[in-house]
Amino acid sequence: MNTINISTRRGHDGLIVFIAVVLVMSLVSPLAMHFVRRDSGVFLYAGWRILNGEAPYRDFWDNKPPMIFYLNAAGLGIAGGSRWGVWVMELFSLVCASLIGFKMLKEVFGRRSAFLTTILWLLALIGILSGGNYTTEYTLPIQFACLWLAYQSEKKGVYSWRGYWIGALCCLAFFTKQNTIGICIAILLHILVTKLRPVIWKKTLTDMAFIIFGGVSASAAIIVLLASQGVLKQFWDAAFIYNYIYSSTGIFEHLASAVMGMLYLSTLTLLAWMGWGMKLLGRKFEKKLNQHKLDLGEPSLLSICLLAMPIEVILASFSGYSYRHYYMPLLPSYAIFTGYSFSVFYQQLSSPQITRMIKRLLLVSNLLIFLIPVITAGIAWVKDMHYVTNRGFDYSAVTDYIERKSSSDETLLLWGAEVEINFVTHRRSPSRFIFLDPLYKSGYVNEGMIVGFLDDVIQEKPHLIIDAAYPTTPFFIFNVTSPRIEEMLGVLRASYLPAEKFGDWVVYEYKGN
Repeated sequence: MNTINISTRRGHDGLIVFIAVVLVMSLVSPLAMHFVRRDSGVFLYAGWRILNGEAPYRDFWDNKPPMIFYLNAAGLGIAGGSRWGVWVMELFSLVCASLIGFKMLKEVFGRRSAFLTTILWLLALIGILSGGNYTTEYTLPIQFACLWLAYQSEKKGVYSWRGYWIGALCCLAFFTKQNTIGICIAILLHILVTKLRPVIWKKTLTDMAFIIFGGVSASAAIIVLLASQGVLKQFWDAAFIYNYIYSSTGIFEHLASAVMGMLYLSTLTLLAWMGWGMKLLGRKFEKKLNQHKLDLGEPSLLSICLLAMPIEVILASFSGYSYRHYYMPLLPSYAIFTGYSFSVFYQQLSSPQITRMIKRLLLVSNLLIFLIPVITAGIAWVKDMHYVTNRGFDYSAVTDYIERKSSSDETLLLWGAEVEINFVTHRRSPSRFIFLDPLYKSGYVNEGMIVGFLDDVIQEKPHLIIDAAYPTTPFFIFNVTSPRIEEMLGVLRASYLPAEKFGDWVVYEYKGN
């Protein structure tokens, strides 16, 4: 009977977590958001073109590693080209992350702390989801899985095949977004710092070797795939050289980015760093938890996250920019220390020295903890819902115009960074530079890149070119110039005349040479 009750409770727990995830993801479903945001538009366009036989970097340029393109291709593929397929991929990813995280938190800190923590980090996620379909969204289950595998390995005293999967999963995270490998770095550092002793040095090196071998073998498979498509050089150029230049900002920008990220996560930041500080500064909290026979992961889970949390903050702010979705990688290590803080709180609350009145006040304050993330999530969601209207015109009017004035076999050039229009209208870009940021990046762009881009446009003769009024990509003007570039721009100016305006956007139509 007890076994049946335990199984039933586990089933109920999983169902509750699943429903919570569905509610969160419903806010960014195609039913709720009828538009596509910029970054998601790039990934959707990439997935669409992969399904049409094109290859990343060679046929379309982006500075992300390749996994996100193939995830979008898979989502579009399973739904016949519909965004719903990608949304299902997102939902599946977040369900896996939530269930793995909840199971781990429940085993370590208890059911109540696990529920509170899971609900809190899901609320925080709403505030930084920004429309969804971001690289960091798909790495969340990988990060939670790596923590779970490390936790189990530490309990059993050996990593072996679990170590291999930690390395392989971290490789997948790296090839989804490079700066999401903080947990893997922390696991390796934890093994190195805590276990590299003369008596067991061979075992320690073996544990590390399994993780490294997993990462190397998975990396080799992805590199072979890219090499088979002949895009290895272009991949290195876009995903590493460009990103290095993109991230070359000052120390002040990096610090400001780190602070903004912690502010975006509000209450979760406070509880997580409170738990981090308790773990770092004293053992008395652990003694109180051990009095109640709670499993602290031998207690290496907290030790790993003690390293992972600051590493993740540094990596998330590495670019110096403060886009909200950049801070999703903080959620797994934040969840661990938030669960730790809740555990300490409830153990203190059960102390006989605390009066009933104080207990009631503490419980009320505990409920108020959720007030800020609920408000923050609501504001962020409303802001995301008005993303299109805040641009000053109706996107549907633009897409309707494109579909009336051009055919699906003609190309369409968005002069700026609005590739989502290409995806929504199913108009291929005339150039591999599907958005123009790299052609304006000092230290990266050169004359040959601009000449190649302009030559593609002149040869393809897109029926429409839309100046999307993107501030960093002025229309028909480049930071790098030459007689050849000016000659080609002259051809385009003579070939296209303004035909329509939508807010600040100007549509140019091909009239011939």
